[in-house]
Amino acid sequence: MKFLIAFKVISTVVFFASYSFGQVKPAILKIRFDKPDLQASSIRIENGKAPARRIVLDSTTTRTDSAGIVIYTFAIRKSGVKNIAFFQDSTMVTSIDFFLRPGEKINCIEKGSKFIFEGEDNAAKVNRFLREIGILSKDSLRQKPLMRKVADDLYANFMRDMADEKWHLYQTTQDTTDTTQNIFVKAALEAQQYQRVQFFVQTKDWTDDMFERIKDIIVGRQQRIFIPNNETTYRPPFRIVPHEDAILSWDYLFSLTSHLGGNINYFNQKNNLSEKVAEFYDAVDRELSRLPQTREALLSTILRSNWFNDSGSQGLLERFERDFPNSKHLKEVHYANWSMQKAKAGASIPPIPLLKSDSTQTTLVIPKGSPTLVLIWNTWEDSCQLALSAVALLAKKYDKSTVRFLTVCARNRFESWKEVLMCHWSNPQKDVHFYADYPETSVLEGFFTKKRPKLVFLDKEGKYVEEFSPFETAKIEKWLKK
Repeated sequence: MKFLIAFKVISTVVFFASYSFGQVKPAILKIRFDKPDLQASSIRIENGKAPARRIVLDSTTTRTDSAGIVIYTFAIRKSGVKNIAFFQDSTMVTSIDFFLRPGEKINCIEKGSKFIFEGEDNAAKVNRFLREIGILSKDSLRQKPLMRKVADDLYANFMRDMADEKWHLYQTTQDTTDTTQNIFVKAALEAQQYQRVQFFVQTKDWTDDMFERIKDIIVGRQQRIFIPNNETTYRPPFRIVPHEDAILSWDYLFSLTSHLGGNINYFNQKNNLSEKVAEFYDAVDRELSRLPQTREALLSTILRSNWFNDSGSQGLLERFERDFPNSKHLKEVHYANWSMQKAKAGASIPPIPLLKSDSTQTTLVIPKGSPTLVLIWNTWEDSCQLALSAVALLAKKYDKSTVRFLTVCARNRFESWKEVLMCHWSNPQKDVHFYADYPETSVLEGFFTKKRPKLVFLDKEGKYVEEFSPFETAKIEKWLKK
């Protein structure tokens, strides 16, 4: 049975903004669902089938009271968008956004994937407003343009006038005491008009049937992926919101990235991809010189996209390190880049962090001067344990060989690794055997392959030569006898 999920797609690049200042104040969202029998705290996959269950995305805690009302509690320091998702039926997931301020409570009823907000407090009013104007709901003008046969500039000006009118409506009908909420709405409206114009320009040749088809499959922010051509020659006018909190709107972040040239077609760009990323980097520096957090967010999303690993990628990484030496994204940027540097003759092994058996951390740096055989294994497969024993015997047999032996255990619990290692390799030296945690394992699986166990042969300079099965005794001994 095919399991189809219509889920939110933020953009080609993904960004999660977090803020570490301010006091945590829980915000509470109470929902009476139309089909409470479809609600649960998680999704289970059994025999390839998924039962109808609600997904809890970024709620801190979730519970259901005696009346069947689902209560989400969000621990937040700053106003922003929170998300839940639930099954409409056994195959279709709906993703819903809510705008919450610290300490607020929202009561609502879900009927047919639509939400009725109860009360006249700010929380209910602003969420109703944001749905009515298409910020937290489907935007009809992203399903079919308001008009078809007009000049691009005329349509852009009309969309901007509509955005200005909605901003005025917001200021005159909503509580505007929360600065972050104001910035979010302003940025979201800027993104809305920008994306509407892009959609208009890039669907000029569409027929009515094409517009009708996408109405049935667009869910939330997924509508942006139906723009047929990312390389538009017309870039709509865009007003950069001069405040860091603007990036709390994912739609604004996407639009800003597109406006600055970051909607790079990674799949079709065959050559000089680093040059394209460098051009985007220059545009970000030029246009966002006074917004360091926004610059860091946009640049890290591109560099973490890990679709480029040509000759210029290292220079871009070094530039990011210089510009943002304390960035919380540095590790992710490095790991994404390393995982794309596929193993080939002459390549250096990524210097990923590993653990020794005494729990101290080290870096995988292959010593120069002698060839090295590296066994990559895990504990739960019998073949891996057999490989560990076989390589241990070879290391003992060829203890006078100039070839060094190293082992790296991947995707395991740290304690189980040490136990199995002691069973199959007597008197293990702490500088020979290493443990890769889960993020580091992903780098190894990207650089090499996911197949385990495997032996990797490195030359005297620590450069990659080849990899093969640890049970190919003849090939191994060929290296050992040299």
